[in-house]
Amino acid sequence: MATSSQAQGGLSVSLPQASHLLTSFTHFLTVAIHNVLYYRSLYPPATFLTARAYNLAVHQSRHPGVCTWVSDAVSAIRAQLIKGAVERVALVVHAPGTQEQQPPNASGSDGSRRDEEDDGVGPGGPGSIQAAEAPGSSDKINWTDVDEGFRAAVRKMASAAEQLPPLPGVAPTRSRSSCGMRARRP
Repeated sequence: MATSSQAQGGLSVSLPQASHLLTSFTHFLTVAIHNVLYYRSLYPPATFLTARAYNLAVHQSRHPGVCTWVSDAVSAIRAQLIKGAVERVALVVHAPGTQEQQPPNASGSDGSRRDEEDDGVGPGGPGSIQAAEAPGSSDKINWTDVDEGFRAAVRKMASAAEQLPPLPGVAPTRSRSSCGMRARRP
């Protein structure tokens, strides 16, 4: 009774490990969403502070409404993850009045790719903001690998963002975002 249900690969982990992994992943989502908002200039750069996660500089909005929106979106995703109802998580950015649902060449949170590029980050994505041992941990989850995987994903996100052109015809303060659900940005 101390293990979660079997994963696709047949690996089962203890409930404390599963809980720690879920918390690590939701922290990663929070960091990733704030970085996307920053790198796509959806809000003025002056509204972000620079923080550290995964031993990297990351960006975090200082606006209380944006922070609440991100927190609510991640909480909603967490609830669906707990139910086992999530196959992929995507942050879709679109102009007001448009409803594009498929982000082009996106990488799913499960590590699967829609394009043919292999980014070296394996399935399940990897890490925790603090590379701490989960209570009751064993050799089944290598927390250093998890942390390094999240670090690699954040680095790749920053690198890819620097190469993307600005969003076409969208004023930075007028775009909308949705994460795992439709939601209006504050």
